[in-house]
Amino acid sequence: MIPLFNFGFRPFFLMATIYAALMIPAWMLVFSGFVAPPAGDLALWHADSMVFGFFSAGVAGFVLTAVPSWTGTAPLTGWKLGFLTVLWLAARVAGFAGTGGIVATSLQLAFVPGLLLFGTLPIVAARMTRNYILILILAVYWSGELLFRLSAAFESDTAMTGLRVGLASIVCLVTLIGGRIVPAFTASAFQRTGIQDAVSQSKWVERAILPTSAAGLILWIMALNDVAAVIVIAAAAGMHAVRLAGWQSLKTRSDPILWILHVAYAWLVIGLVLLAASQATIEIPESAAVHALSVGAIANMLLAVMSRASLGHTGRPLKAPAPVVVAYVLLNLGALLRVMTALIDGAWGSPLMAGAALAWTGAFGLFVWAYGPILVMPRADASNG
Repeated sequence: MIPLFNFGFRPFFLMATIYAALMIPAWMLVFSGFVAPPAGDLALWHADSMVFGFFSAGVAGFVLTAVPSWTGTAPLTGWKLGFLTVLWLAARVAGFAGTGGIVATSLQLAFVPGLLLFGTLPIVAARMTRNYILILILAVYWSGELLFRLSAAFESDTAMTGLRVGLASIVCLVTLIGGRIVPAFTASAFQRTGIQDAVSQSKWVERAILPTSAAGLILWIMALNDVAAVIVIAAAAGMHAVRLAGWQSLKTRSDPILWILHVAYAWLVIGLVLLAASQATIEIPESAAVHALSVGAIANMLLAVMSRASLGHTGRPLKAPAPVVVAYVLLNLGALLRVMTALIDGAWGSPLMAGAALAWTGAFGLFVWAYGPILVMPRADASNG
């Protein structure tokens, strides 16, 4: 079997990062007027490429890798994995041709149900009720895409609602998965290196953090901009900050493949703080919060998970290559510049946006350069995977 189709993370992490490296330069060329825009609204095309394009590939790679580990089942391989890969690619091609039309809309809406069918059925078969929440989040994510696609197909006004639902779903996924893997990987690293400080977790925060985050995001999706939205979103941000404080983040600074997880989670706190502020005052644009959550929290978490899982599941030491450490720095620089672009008016806007685009492109370009061979070649220990 071709190594690329030995495990779900291989094609989807590769496609996600290649797409990310090409997506933003394409957007900047269109935004600057050098290339004719695709059919439909330019801003919606850009948001679609991020929320339902890049994110969906990264999430698919994670799901197809994590679920076999959770359930003790064989990973998806062969024609089923190839089918999902082609389906994602076909949806992206359809997107460049415009988001309307029955064929394009059908292709775009087919991927997440395919992922649910092939990727999460082992959870149901094993009756792992603890992980049913993953299926629910993916289903809600797909409902956001459905709202978005129907807006283009039937000229309705549900596009922004769909994008909000899609982004909020992935924020909830980062809350769920980040809350599992960051403290677990941190505690393991501390034990391995002899650091005595224990990672701590508050039981009441762990019980309340996902429902509170979801409630705050639902109020945001409803566009209420009222006191309740501010309070609930701010409460969620506070819980994330408490959670992060217990993970001893400063003790991870010597290990890039570990500290990037903590930095990604810190962006989640920043994004929710900005989101609460944007609901309270027009002085803080919502775009700043959206980009802190998408570029800062989600993209960083995906890059962190992709770089770690690709090494671990190909039999290589968990040490980030130097180009990928640079990629970590560049992606965070890009996130900072993009948030500043939203916060600062005037002549600085274009240079900041260009800098953010270059940093993003450099980050994912470096990942493809360093990890492309790892993802397409056999495992280092010659075993399956």
